[in-house]
Amino acid sequence: MAFTVKEFHDLVRLLEEHPQWRDELRRLLLTDEVLDLPRVVRELAEAQREAERRLASLTERVEDLTRQVQELTARVDALTVRMEDLTRQVQELTARVDTLTVRMEDLTRQVQELTTGVNTLLGWQRGEAGRREGERYERSIVKRAPMLFSGGVGGPTDDPRVQERLSRWLRGLLEGDRFLPSEEDPTLADLIWWKGDQVVVVEVSVTVDEDDVWRAVRRARTLQSAGVDAVPVVIGDSWDSLETQALAEELGVWWLIHGVPSEAFVAFRRRSPEGTETPVS
Repeated sequence: MAFTVKEFHDLVRLLEEHPQWRDELRRLLLTDEVLDLPRVVRELAEAQREAERRLASLTERVEDLTRQVQELTARVDALTVRMEDLTRQVQELTARVDTLTVRMEDLTRQVQELTTGVNTLLGWQRGEAGRREGERYERSIVKRAPMLFSGGVGGPTDDPRVQERLSRWLRGLLEGDRFLPSEEDPTLADLIWWKGDQVVVVEVSVTVDEDDVWRAVRRARTLQSAGVDAVPVVIGDSWDSLETQALAEELGVWWLIHGVPSEAFVAFRRRSPEGTETPVS
């Protein structure tokens, strides 16, 4: 049997009059899934609200993170600028240090050159002072020779009497083209002195060293080779070492050091100007 429009309207009127019948009618007309749909919709709505809440929280966190990233980026940018500025300053400082290093090296070189020059000058001054002191000492010894040797004849090798005597003694050695080495040449001795036939070949030095001893020996030997009774002598204020004194004793060198004579030097002083020994009173 067909369901008329009038019956439908009557049903609607009845449902309006009896609202409690609606649930029963829905239960009869709708499936469980459809009936459960409002709950599902509510759950979906709640889930939507929870998702929106979580999304809002996430958005807030992202925005906060974005802000932190922006702040960090700004700090990194600022640090980069500071690093670039620091790098520039380091480069400038390095350039200044390099320049200063070059200047210091140049200054060091100049100081070294100046030091070398000063040392050279001081060495020259010391040498010159020593040379002048030696010359003064030598002149003093030459002047005092008559007293030191207790008479006799002689003098420095530029004295005409000494030159004449040396020329006579060396005549046989100097024939031809022969030249004596300076260390063997008695004409370069500091002092030549004689009593009778005995001659002393003297080297004078404030501080007597081995070179002085050997020069005296070699120059005396030259005269000895010419038949002269020549003896090497050194006169000074001091020995440079005990070894030099021992060498002089070994080579038979007479000496007068700081006013103290060797025994042979004393014996020469005792000789008379004519060459005979003066008796001791």
